[in-house]
Amino acid sequence: SSLALDYRRNIDPVWSEAEGECLADIHNVLGRAGKVRNVHVGSLISDWNQWSKPTFSVGFNPRTHKLIERCDPIYFDIDIKESGFRKLGIEGCDTKLASLMPNDAAVLQKTFLKNNNIPVFILAGLGTTGTGAAGYFLRENCVTIGKLYGDKPFCFLLGVKIDEGRTSVVMQGAYPKPSAARVILYPAAYFRFFRKTTSD
Repeated sequence: SSLALDYRRNIDPVWSEAEGECLADIHNVLGRAGKVRNVHVGSLISDWNQWSKPTFSVGFNPRTHKLIERCDPIYFDIDIKESGFRKLGIEGCDTKLASLMPNDAAVLQKTFLKNNNIPVFILAGLGTTGTGAAGYFLRENCVTIGKLYGDKPFCFLLGVKIDEGRTSVVMQGAYPKPSAARVILYPAAYFRFFRKTTSD
């Protein structure tokens, strides 16, 4: 019968509003950095095997999970309990965050593809509000992050209130801390940025 047919084969992945907002924030950051040419929004289907360009991956989709396997370092982990309950954590931070109303959790990780050192940014939440919050956090802090980390990898653990929206994002942890040389170069940026952290 027709009920036995699988109609899902040619259905493109669906993006949430939060993922669209995150993508808009990424475009904003790239525009401010003068990177306006050759920016391509990839397809999770047709661009699956493209691994030769700097990448921003939005949300915990299959492509992001494949990037996690192909990149080093990865400073975050998702702890999945037997009940299916998920918690997000990062190295050097005892805090683990879940996506339970009214809270959501996200990471913003800069890493590199193992074979060619091409930069990869992962902006992903356990829920959609977390993903949107990661983009907002990057947009609001990109200059400071650039000053403090330069071309080095980093990971931020982010908490956000679902009922207050993505702008309520707060950094709950960062790994690694910026180098001493960067802190000496940009002390005001360092103290402003890390003052927002609720747990160091």
